[in-house]
Formats: sequence, C-alpha cells, structure tokens
Amino acid sequence: MALFFDQKWFGERLAAAGLTKADLAQSLGLTAAELDAMWKDQREIHDREIGTMALLLGVPESDVRKYGGIQGSAEARAALRARREPAAPAPSPAAPSDLEARVAELEVRLAALEAKVKS
Repeated sequence: MALFFDQKWFGERLAAAGLTKADLAQSLGLTAAELDAMWKDQREIHDREIGTMALLLGVPESDVRKYGGIQGSAEARAALRARREPAAPAPSPAAPSDLEARVAELEVRLAALEAKVKS
C-alpha cells in the first residue's frame, strides 16, 4: 500500500485515459497549484475528490485511496481531523444542501471532458 501520493501511478492512469493534469485539475475544481501540491504530497486528496478521480481514471476508488496515500476509513480520517481542527458550526436546518449544485457542476465538467476525449 502506498504511504504517499504515487505520482508515477497517477501519471500512468492519466495517460491511459488520454487526460492531462490540467484536465484532472479542472474536473476537480482545483487550480494547477492545488493539484501540484497534491502531486507533491503537500495536500491530501479530499473525500469528495476520490469518486471523481476514480471515474476519470477508470479505476476503483480503493485504488485512488491506495496510490493517493490515504490511510484508514473516511470516518477515521474525519475523527482525526475533528481532533486537530476547531469544530465548524452546524449548518442551519433551513439552509439548502449544495449537493445538487455540486453534482450538476460535476456533470458539466464530465461532459466537457467527454467532448474533449471524442475530439
């Protein structure tokens, strides 16, 4: 199991999918600098990014976790972060979830990537 971000593995998966790091950054909603920090193991892969990366690379989410250097379950990592970070205020019950907006945004990005791959 990889203990750190495996640049070679991710680079090979990107190449096999016909994508670039810029494509991946765009799909994840990251800047090039943020993706570079992930590549250099200076930024962890966030739980919300795992599924998108797996889909784009055509691999199981477990492989993204393994080669991304992610240890333990999402719950264990959340508990560890909660001990290190101050608690965020609970969302207002009246506040709408941004899940639908994020899914719509990802669908648009995916369509753009699919169009790029076809061209």
